[in-house]
This record gives sequence, structure tokens and C-alpha cells, in this order.
Amino acid sequence: MGVFLRAVALSPEEGHSKYMYLGQVHSGMEAVQYFGKGIEAMLNALEKQTTPAAAAAAISLDDPGVTNKDISVAFCSIAEIFFTDLCMDDGAAEKCKEAIDKALQYDPENPEALQLMASYLFSIEKTQEGKEFLMRSVAAWLPSMQKKTDQTPREKQGDGAQDGDSLENVFPPYESRITTTKLLIEAEEYEVWLQ
Repeated sequence: MGVFLRAVALSPEEGHSKYMYLGQVHSGMEAVQYFGKGIEAMLNALEKQTTPAAAAAAISLDDPGVTNKDISVAFCSIAEIFFTDLCMDDGAAEKCKEAIDKALQYDPENPEALQLMASYLFSIEKTQEGKEFLMRSVAAWLPSMQKKTDQTPREKQGDGAQDGDSLENVFPPYESRITTTKLLIEAEEYEVWLQ
């Protein structure tokens, strides 16, 4: 952790990764603040990437740059904190919903964000709406739920997704898949759950 704090001290405005790692090792509002700073750095980097001259100067084969999905995932991390660690705080539900909305704004098809919205809606007893988001989440990554005309996640990755890293980019994190399974049971979607 000291290395990341040192990186922040040396270059507080550049690079989002150090903030994302610090957000993961902290809890509560401290984690939210680190994730927020990481999002700020990502938004600045994304803005620079979209400026043609800056984008051309910043091209690196080692660093693909910041994507909307990266920003969406960061907002998901904030939503999860308000959904768990800070759930008893005043305004936690509203802040959770706001973070999920922002996650979906940056990547409307992010399975993790869709699943978080489903969890949120189930928690406020909007079961039917929650079920719709849940099914959209599952359809985004579960091959058997995709339309026959769509490509499978492996095909979408290009060369057959021969390495595990490319599959990791298709499927939501393990914790999210477990939560999705629980929600499928709660929604009585047993056929999908068995897949």
C-alpha cells in the first residue's frame, strides 16, 4: 500500500490505477474517495484520448488507454460500497443508485452494472424491473442466453479467445456471477440459473 501512496504523492494528477488499487484495499468513505479520484483521473485521460492530437501523441502498445468500460467498472465499485459497507449511512441508497446510473451511462451493456441495478431494484422491492436488468446482465455474458445470430463471447474476442485474459474481459467478476446466481434464484429463473 505504501508504494501506491508514494505514487500518489509523486504524481497525484496522472494515472488512475494507483487510486483504484487504494480503493480496493480501503473500506467505507475512504475507499469511495480513492475510487472517485481514480474516476477523475480516468475522465481526464479519456478526454485527452478523444482530442485527436493528444491521442496520436499518446499511442502506446503497452497501454490501451482508458475505456468507457473502465469508468463504468469504477462506478460499480463505488455502488458496491454504498450497497454494503455504507448501507446504513444517510443517503446511501441514493448514492448507490447514482453510482449505478453513472456506470450504465458509461457502459450500458456492462453486465456488472446491470446486475448491480438488478440488486438495487430487488432491494427496494421493484422485482419486475430488477428481473429485467438481471436478464439483460445474464444475456450480456452467458453464451446460451445470447441470440443464435450473435457471436459467442469467445468469437467477439477475435482469435478464438485462446488465453484466459480475454475470457476475463468477457465475464463479470466471480463475486458478481455469484450474486447473479442468487438473484436468479430469488427471481425464480431456475432454467437460467442451471446454465
